[in-house]
Amino acid sequence: MRKYYLIMTTDPPPAYMVQDMEEQIKCAKKAGFVIKKPTLRIMRPPFAHNTPHGFAYMDENLIILIPYASYEILAHELGHIVDAQTGREGPLFDHIRDLELQAFANAIRDIILNECKPVFPSPAGN
Repeated sequence: MRKYYLIMTTDPPPAYMVQDMEEQIKCAKKAGFVIKKPTLRIMRPPFAHNTPHGFAYMDENLIILIPYASYEILAHELGHIVDAQTGREGPLFDHIRDLELQAFANAIRDIILNECKPVFPSPAGN
């Protein structure tokens, strides 16, 4: 019933958000995380007023964002999904395993964003 309500109060994401999520999942995998692609939905305007920019429904493998959520917010919510899917098991989590929920998601966000850094050629051409 809850997932039905969540789907009914949200819309499909714009193409750029889907692309951002796919890019971040690739970066997470490059960092060594195993992640199953979550469902991404966007809150409808009347429900998005005065709410946090994103929610991860870890048991539903579902991320819901407000329409103008940033790239960083998406990476944070993916951190919660990594938490739910892995149970913090494995050597990748040795230094962050004991963090509280939000701090853990922030740590995963930072790892994802570090892997997703664009590589620009140096001005000197080196």
